[in-house]
Amino acid sequence: LACPSVHRGKGAMPSLEEVLVAGPHAPAKLLAFLTRALERKLEGDGTDYAQVVKEVEAEQSAGEQRAGGPARAEERLRFLVEALSRCTSTLQVRAHSALVKAVISACTKGDEKLLAAVEAFAVNAVSANADVLHP
Repeated sequence: LACPSVHRGKGAMPSLEEVLVAGPHAPAKLLAFLTRALERKLEGDGTDYAQVVKEVEAEQSAGEQRAGGPARAEERLRFLVEALSRCTSTLQVRAHSALVKAVISACTKGDEKLLAAVEAFAVNAVSANADVLHP
């Protein structure tokens, strides 16, 4: 699936945290952030990409530590994984393997909705780029 193009006009893009706090009410902002992060990683700037990987990993282990407890952490992770599923055509194995591994490992930590989101991510990632499969 193609990730929506990023508007590169003037003005700062929101941080990943700001976009995630807005939640499902701001999916376009999250998609724009993710597209920018994946593209910048390919260009050599992994700052935003590292934020995304850290967020996926943090949400998996957030549990009771995050406000709202495990259910809120799982909801944020599912929202993030669902958005990443729409950006799989931008993934490149060599540049984005840490993110792919973090998302795939999330399926062992959640409920059926999270598992379905991770499954959709995996299917879309392989469909868009067969190199995601390891021999």
